[in-house]
Amino acid sequence: MNSQNRAIRTLLQTMAPRRAIDYIQSFQLPEVEERVLIECDVRRRSYASLCPAGYSEKVIKDAKRRAYAKIADAIKNG
Repeated sequence: MNSQNRAIRTLLQTMAPRRAIDYIQSFQLPEVEERVLIECDVRRRSYASLCPAGYSEKVIKDAKRRAYAKIADAIKNG
């Protein structure tokens, strides 16, 4: 994970859960990307706990990477 992604993850984890969810939803991410960020970074669920919901570890990692990139781009372009 690069430093930019780590900074976004840290930001989400330091926010109150409802505020973090609202923040994530404000970026209008695709459903899987939004859900993965909320479950992993806000609710701090493991990748393994999301696998029974139909997500493979690869899907989770790819969705988080795409979501972080979109959020970073939106922040950068203000």
